Amino acid sequence: MEIEDADKREQVNASNIIIATGSEPALLPAFNIDRKNVLTSDQALNLDEIPESILIVGAGGIGIEFGCFFSTFGSKVTIVEALPQVLPTLRDAKLATDIEKIFSKKGIQIRVKTRVDKVEVKGDKKVLTTLNGDEVLESERVLVSIGRKLNSDDIGD
Repeated sequence: MEIEDADKREQVNASNIIIATGSEPALLPAFNIDRKNVLTSDQALNLDEIPESILIVGAGGIGIEFGCFFSTFGSKVTIVEALPQVLPTLRDAKLATDIEKIFSKKGIQIRVKTRVDKVEVKGDKKVLTTLNGDEVLESERVLVSIGRKLNSDDIGD
């Protein structure tokens, strides 16, 4: 296999080669991710202070992990998930229900079957509107954790 860097090419021989390209947060335009008020998990790891309140869009592994983290440090946490349960890829529905109960006891609000229409910044508050428009949620910050995209688009030319 030939590896090309910015200034050199090198031939590498091995029986197995792993190309670890990493990933980046999946983004949707409707969420207006400005990386200051409306964050991805990358920015959430670099906050200078813990927000008083945070809305987390997505209850997969990343959203659940950050929800627990922010709650432990004192944030009022609301997690919104479009699918019928937290950790939607988890096949054990009872376990997902148990996790929801544990989070509820910790004061973390979870809203499943709730699709987000848009996220807007209005002054100091970030406003999340559900798809049918009947509910508006406010917080100091919004974390969009709807998945990750592989950094492999330009591999294998």
